[in-house]
Amino acid sequence: MFSKAQELELLQDEPQAGNASELRVVKSLLWDAIAASLNASERDEVRRVIGVSRLDENEALFAEASALADILGEVQLNTKELLARHSLCRNVQRSMVESEVRMLMERLRSLAAAAPFTGSAIRARDPESVVPKAQAKDK
Repeated sequence: MFSKAQELELLQDEPQAGNASELRVVKSLLWDAIAASLNASERDEVRRVIGVSRLDENEALFAEASALADILGEVQLNTKELLARHSLCRNVQRSMVESEVRMLMERLRSLAAAAPFTGSAIRARDPESVVPKAQAKDK
């Protein structure tokens, strides 16, 4: 998937989850700045001249952009956590233990292939060798 260097690069280049909204170029609505500079009595008239539907649509798009920024922040956080967990699985100790387990499994397979059922192993599995035989007077 990713090399160790690529994972580190992604972790360093990726903005923090809380900073996803900082990537946005537009941080507030222009109408909010305009409305703040107007008298209360002028706001409705200027809003009508600009176009109420335009301002409403702009507000809806701004809310959608905010929601997308939140989703981006969550995805970045989840990605960072997954990459951190993935890097934990790639440490030296784990790979050493995995190789030792592989060698043990290969050794067990080779031993089983060499002599699967010989000598006392067959006798140990034979139920008649464990169960006492019935004598003539028991019948």
